[in-house]
Formats: sequence, structure tokens, C-alpha cells
Amino acid sequence: DVIAADGNHGATDVVVLRPEQLVLACPVGPGTTAPGVGVVRSSSYHGHDSMVMVAMADGSVVPVRVPGGLPPQPGEKVQISVTGRGRRYR
Repeated sequence: DVIAADGNHGATDVVVLRPEQLVLACPVGPGTTAPGVGVVRSSSYHGHDSMVMVAMADGSVVPVRVPGGLPPQPGEKVQISVTGRGRRYR
């Protein structure tokens, strides 16, 4: 049973974040089980930035846009954190 922020049972809210609002910390130690830890599935380099697809423990895949430089490589363990505010939909 999901309880929304306003206390309604069975309510489902969705928070939407843009890929550029997510920040990767890497590398993450092999035994780390903190929230937001996942494994890089793929990355595509675009010069000024890269799109990194991170597989999470629940099976979801999260797209993260990272600025320039060399992106983390597939198989690397990373941790995702959020900057800015998300948008909530009921």
C-alpha cells in the first residue's frame, strides 16, 4: 500500500527528474549498498557531454547526462545523486 505525502492510502505520485539533474559519483567501492548505487550499462559520448545508462538494483535503468570528459565505462559501479527540484505528478 502506497501512502502519498498528503496521507492518502493507495495514492501513487510520480517525481520526474531530467537526466542533467542527476550527478554521478564514481568509482564506488564494491561493497557499497547506499541508495542510488547502480552499474553503468552503457555510455554514449557526444563531445560536450555523454549519456550514461545506469542499471539499478530494482532492474530499472536511469539515464544520466554527464558533462564533457571521459564518461564512466560499462561495468563500473556508480552512485547517483540529485541536484535541483523534481516535478511531482499525481
